[in-house]
Amino acid sequence: MIASILGTGAALDLPVVTSRDLDCEHDMPAGRIEQLTGVVCRPRAGDRDQVALAAEAARAALADSALEATSLDAILHTAAVPFQTIPATAPLVQQALGLPDGAVAAYDIGATCLGFLAALQHAAAMVETGRWRRVLVIASERISDNLDWSVPATAGLFGDGAAAVVVGAEPKGLRIGPVVLRTYPSGYEAARLRGGGTRLGAEAEREDLRFVMDGPALFELTRRRFEGFVLGNLRAVGLGLDDIDLIVPHQASPVALRLMARALGIAEERLVDLSRSHGNQVAASLPVTLDHARRAGRIAPGARVLMLGTAAGVTFGTAVLEAAPCA
Repeated sequence: MIASILGTGAALDLPVVTSRDLDCEHDMPAGRIEQLTGVVCRPRAGDRDQVALAAEAARAALADSALEATSLDAILHTAAVPFQTIPATAPLVQQALGLPDGAVAAYDIGATCLGFLAALQHAAAMVETGRWRRVLVIASERISDNLDWSVPATAGLFGDGAAAVVVGAEPKGLRIGPVVLRTYPSGYEAARLRGGGTRLGAEAEREDLRFVMDGPALFELTRRRFEGFVLGNLRAVGLGLDDIDLIVPHQASPVALRLMARALGIAEERLVDLSRSHGNQVAASLPVTLDHARRAGRIAPGARVLMLGTAAGVTFGTAVLEAAPCA
C-alpha cells in the first residue's frame, strides 16, 4: 500500500503586514526591517486564532480531496508554538470540523519548522500499514504573538499561516516517497523559546516566552552539513538533484534560500520561493509552499518534488514526492 497526498489547502485572505508597516510600529527608520531580513511583507492572523486558521486550511484540503471530514481516521496537528501547552491543539480542530467525540484520533506532533514532515511521515506509515485509511495533517502558526522585537533581524522574518493535506492510499495526487529526518543537538540552543515547559515552569519571565534565534550559529551548522545530508538522502534512493523537477523548501529567509540554492546548484526556476512575500511561517511554511506550488500549476503530472528544510533542535529533513502521471 502506497500513501499519497490526496489534496492540499491553506488559510487564505489573511491580513498582510508590510515591513514598512513594522518599521513604523516599532519606531525604526523606513526600510530598516526589509534591509535586515529581505522580507517585503508577511501574512498576519488578524482576528483569527490558531485553531480557526487550522480549521480553515483543513476544510480547504478536504474540499480539494473531494472528501468529508467524516471519512477521516485521524487528525495530526503541528506547530512550533501550539495553541496552549496542554492539551494538544488537534482536538480543537476536530471539534471545529464538527466531528463528535470519539470520531477520530487527534493529537499533535512537534518538530518546529519540520513538524509537517514529521507528521507526514507518521501519517504515511500508518496508512501504508493499514492502520488508518485517511489522515488530515495540519500545520498552523500564530508566531507573531511570540516575537522579540528587540532583535528585529529575527522578529521581522516571521509570518502567520496554516496549511493542510489529506493523506490516503488512493493512487492519485502526490505519492509520498522517503521522508528522512536527522537531528544535530549541538545546535539545540541556537533557536529556542524557553518558557511554557518544565525547564522554567512557573518561574518563566516574560522574555522567556519570546522566540530567540542565533542566526550565525544555525547558518554555520547548516553550511557544514546540509548539502551532504540532502545529496546523501537522494543517493540512497537512486536519485540525484537532476532527477528532481521542483524543490519546495522551508522558507527560512530570503538569504537562507539564496545560499541553499547556490550550495546545491539549484536553478531559480526549479525552486518555489515565497520568502519575500510570506516570511518564515515556521511549521506552516512547507505545506503553505506546497499548496501554492500545486495551485500555481508548478507540479506537472509525473513530476518529482523534493521538500527540504531545517528546524530548531537542530533537525534536517527531506521528503520526495511524485505526482501521479496523466490518466
